[in-house]
Amino acid sequence: MENKHIVPLTIPSYLVDFKQRLRPSNFMALAQESAMEAAGVLQFGFEDLAKHNLAWVVSRTKLVFEKIPMWKDRVEFHTWHKGVNGLYFIRDYQMLDKDGSILVNGTSSWITLNTQTRSLFRTDELAQWFDITPQCTDSALEENAGKIVVPKDSQLVTSHRVTYSDVDFIGHANNTSYIVWAMDCLPTELLRDNFPHIVEINFNKETRGGEVVDIFRKVREDDSSIVVLFEGRVEGITHFTARFTYKKI
Repeated sequence: MENKHIVPLTIPSYLVDFKQRLRPSNFMALAQESAMEAAGVLQFGFEDLAKHNLAWVVSRTKLVFEKIPMWKDRVEFHTWHKGVNGLYFIRDYQMLDKDGSILVNGTSSWITLNTQTRSLFRTDELAQWFDITPQCTDSALEENAGKIVVPKDSQLVTSHRVTYSDVDFIGHANNTSYIVWAMDCLPTELLRDNFPHIVEINFNKETRGGEVVDIFRKVREDDSSIVVLFEGRVEGITHFTARFTYKKI
């Protein structure tokens, strides 16, 4: 069923890394913006929810980079509301190159936050105000983003104080910031010689300005891949977990 929000764009220099590759955090930024635009078209966007003191918050994301998007690539960003699954609104993504080949497949699970109480709002109750019928039932990935569990023997690698550049207009660290924090903990040679094939992240608890996030890391390696797991804790409480999977070249 083809009913998707499509945004054509050319990847600009400020979204790429030192090897001219689209940063995973900036793919997340593009995904966030396209999701907000698409939800607005369906009349349950930011302004629509704000009338009820609510806001969309992404809870889980999984991205699979089939090919690496590069600087100056002309691409199309596709996104669609896939419906409700339990507590989550499911939104999928695809980035296609100029020939229609898939560069990135992605899926995300969203919840709603009461912006006054900072508590979660039951997803199914949105139906009293909005038409939450699936826009398109196609699946970019076979399964929705899953739960990530980080081993207890992970090691503390850094601490990050949440500052101005991290916080968005909802009043907490933006989802893209968590990817930046994690990737900044990786060795330069891994970042230089590899690009993540799969990026997964769970947002367990919102993180506010001034809080200090202790970031723990665990690396697993076999003959075909390197898997790096992250856990971010504030005063011992888990705020996010992430898993990056690199294919060995």
